[in-house]
Amino acid sequence: MNFINDQELALRLKDNAVSSKEKYLYFILFIFITTVLSSPIVTTYLYTGNINKFDYIIDSINIISFIIGSTLCYKTNKSGDDKDFIERMICISFPVLIKSIVILLLVSMFYYTTIQIIGWRENIDESAIYDLPPAIFIILYYYWRLNASMKIAAN
Repeated sequence: MNFINDQELALRLKDNAVSSKEKYLYFILFIFITTVLSSPIVTTYLYTGNINKFDYIIDSINIISFIIGSTLCYKTNKSGDDKDFIERMICISFPVLIKSIVILLLVSMFYYTTIQIIGWRENIDESAIYDLPPAIFIILYYYWRLNASMKIAAN
């Protein structure tokens, strides 16, 4: 793996000398680092210093689900034709992400309106246990759709 020398990696990619597994490792490390750096814990802490245990839980769920979900998609692709994993992952992720965002918005509007009407949540400015179900739902939905589409592409 090239951690610093991007030009050497570019030459290896040009010569088709980078294995599917190594490409997968680059992908997962890139997404992992960007996920951690853009997580609510890091961004909230930098601006306000106010984080709670639910921020940690949500961030942990995001990181763990990314690792498990992309590993599942990698294995699905590998058990198929084992070609073009990164291209498929990125391209298929786009429409799955758009669909997931639309569903998340619709479900969240209903979910959070219901919570407000019932009066379960008083402070909407910080994370609470009520934020976990929509986060878990959308992550499961996203990777389920992504893996299902990966099966179609790899077979």
